[in-house]
Amino acid sequence: HNAYLDDLAYYTHGLLQLQEINNDVNYLEQARQITEYIFKYFFDASDNYCFYSSSEQTDIIVRKKEFYDSAMTAANAVLAENLYKLGAYYQEECWTSTSEKMMVGLNEIVKKHPTSFATWAVLSQNLLIGLNETAVVGDDHLNQLVNISKIYSPFRILMGAATPDEEWPLLMHAKPSSNTYIYLCRNKLCFSPTQKLEDHEGALLASSLF
Repeated sequence: HNAYLDDLAYYTHGLLQLQEINNDVNYLEQARQITEYIFKYFFDASDNYCFYSSSEQTDIIVRKKEFYDSAMTAANAVLAENLYKLGAYYQEECWTSTSEKMMVGLNEIVKKHPTSFATWAVLSQNLLIGLNETAVVGDDHLNQLVNISKIYSPFRILMGAATPDEEWPLLMHAKPSSNTYIYLCRNKLCFSPTQKLEDHEGALLASSLF
């Protein structure tokens, strides 16, 4: 049985949530692999949206595309959200720009019928505000990640490690230290690192990063 776009998009969305909760980059790697598969077998470069069925599935006469949110969120909307976050995690401009193009293509109809395009409307806000790119580096990063996850911040990606890591853009610019620091950036602008959770939360509030 061939997977459909909603199967893959929802699964990838779940992997991104698990990464934020468990700080396990294996979830990100799985999400990346699935996304690359989607681009290979579902993506239509002519309009930057994906077909519901794979190009490998030959028993379908017409391949359709879904945009409306109904009882289930539109797969293309979930995919666009995934691409925006994965683009930030991996600094993959192709994914970020594709997410933006997908949103731009539906801007007018989303404005006219927001209740039928709720997920697209949320993505529009996310693109406008930007992502809270949060990294925690230090020996106590796991405890701080748990504390940060309790702060309401819907437009966020989150990652932590004991030491700086050149493999991940969120972690590569941290400075080695015996203390644990919280790093916060948005739209390529960064706040001063802090050791205190209340300072991090204050930075979110002061700059309206929610």
